[in-house]
Parts: sequence; C-alpha cells; structure tokens
Amino acid sequence: DIINGRSMSLCYPEYKIFSSSIVTGIIPIATGKAFDIKRQNQNERVYCFIGDMTSETGCFWENYQYSQNHCLPITWIVEDNNKSVCTNTRKVFNTNILSYEKKSSIESYKYESVFPHAGPGGQRIQF
Repeated sequence: DIINGRSMSLCYPEYKIFSSSIVTGIIPIATGKAFDIKRQNQNERVYCFIGDMTSETGCFWENYQYSQNHCLPITWIVEDNNKSVCTNTRKVFNTNILSYEKKSSIESYKYESVFPHAGPGGQRIQF
C-alpha cells in the first residue's frame, strides 16, 4: 500500500492494525480499543505510536491520563524526530525537554528522518 501511494491511513483489521492520517486521530481510537479489551477481560494490549509534536497535544494528554487512571492495557510510544513536517517541536514549545520525556510510563525513541517532508525552499514533497 505504501509503494502504491496509499499510506495516509493504513488499516488492516484482520491484523489488528489501525492508523489515521489525522494528527491525533488514532489516539482516542487506541484508548477506546484498550478500554474494550479491559472491559472484555481479554489478554491483549494496544500499542499506539505518535509523533513528538502530537505528544504535546491536549488530545494525547487527556487520553494518556485516562488510560493511566483506568489501568488500560495500552503502551504509548513517541517517535521523536524533533519536528512536525518542517517545524522544530522543541522550538515551538520553547523547551529542551518535551512533556513525554518526564514520564517513565511513555516509551519513546529518537531518530532522524531519512526522507524529507519538504524540499529546498520549504516546498512540500508529495509521497
């Protein structure tokens, strides 16, 4: 699907994989699925991947706190490349340490993008 240009929202229910191209779109879906797993007393877990800029949104923090306070089976993972498209996350929030970095219950990893989101002069590259 990625090679065929359909990577904005990769969803494969048969493999229990859901995604959203909306910045915070997958967060409440992941929380709801984790709530359902707990409600049905199943032995499964949700892994929700978000970007570093998304990790600073109110939507994330509301769902993170809800999941923590209700002991939901969800692992939050922040993929930190220090940008949202062309915007430096830490500069936007005027900090060297993002909020997720203060929480040991949030998994994360840092990386540098191999592929640019925008080319020279700030022109967007369409994938």
